[in-house]
Amino acid sequence: MANLIDDIRKALETKNSAEAMEYRTIGDELRVDGDGGKLLIGHAAVFNQKSLPMYGFQEQVMPGAFKKTIQESDIRALWNHNPDRVLGRNKAGTLDLEEDKKGLATKITPPDTQWANDLRESIRRKDVTQMSFGFRTIKDNWHMEDGMPTRDLEEVRLFDVSPVTFPAYPTTDISCRGLAFAAAQISESKDSKLFKAMLRLQAGEKLRADELALLNDFAGTLQKKLKPSEPGPAHSDAPKPPEARHLDVEKLRLELIKIQEELK
Repeated sequence: MANLIDDIRKALETKNSAEAMEYRTIGDELRVDGDGGKLLIGHAAVFNQKSLPMYGFQEQVMPGAFKKTIQESDIRALWNHNPDRVLGRNKAGTLDLEEDKKGLATKITPPDTQWANDLRESIRRKDVTQMSFGFRTIKDNWHMEDGMPTRDLEEVRLFDVSPVTFPAYPTTDISCRGLAFAAAQISESKDSKLFKAMLRLQAGEKLRADELALLNDFAGTLQKKLKPSEPGPAHSDAPKPPEARHLDVEKLRLELIKIQEELK
């Protein structure tokens, strides 16, 4: 199991750049409250709450993960993670962030603008009820729990907290890293040439001809796995095949082909 965790950690490694930022929705319900119903209040993250499985692993935010960053970082509250829609900022005193027993308590004082007032009304009506947070991992801890590799986020750098129309499901921002782990899942050996080629691809390195050939074969394998089966009942309770439970192979195949073309 230790080797499996090492392989996942390698697949999750990214460059120290803006592209490395991750998004998660692990909070509770957002509400309008305080100051005559003008404040947006909720928890942007909840501690010790396991995420959905992400390509074969799960994660949870640990108490103390935000303690340093909320004291030192310049953090914004955005609408749908859009930098053109700033709801508040901790340095301006319009965004209050605090760790409590539950998680990352968040209080936003939005501007008196039409779009912000519209958003506040949508939250009041419970059309918008969730928050997401954008971060970069500083320190994590990997271990096995209930037979699954588990990542504890022990310290993060927080960039923004955002009310969102749709939650940031755990798989939405790890597509490139997911490619590498998908190869590890399908290949028999985690030290295979295919897995190493995937890691090089994920790191943005120029691949050799033999590595591109391996990736082409891998794309073909995924395509065969996607062959539609005979139509069944509209609401079949039949279990999905193992690969469908852990990765969206069609999305991975299309991304892989696109990246290969860019690297040629």
